Amino acid sequence: MNKNKVNAENSQNEKKAIRKRHKVSAEVDYDVAERVKNAVYWTPGLTMARFIERALEDAIQKLEDERGGKFDPREMELVGGRPML
Repeated sequence: MNKNKVNAENSQNEKKAIRKRHKVSAEVDYDVAERVKNAVYWTPGLTMARFIERALEDAIQKLEDERGGKFDPREMELVGGRPML
């Protein structure tokens, strides 16, 4: 790996480190959670938080690609609680 690439990666990692963080929670299927835990366990250096963040980044990128651009900002906060039927 060349020196410029290493410096660029270090700079990107530093930017990510100073980003604001936001805690989110969700219930997921038991089998999915177990598969994630196994993947994290067997992947040196990977954490649950980073795995989930990457998965969310990939999912939102796919949605944005499908719609041809980013979503507009929310007009209000999401409502929590039980889903309405």
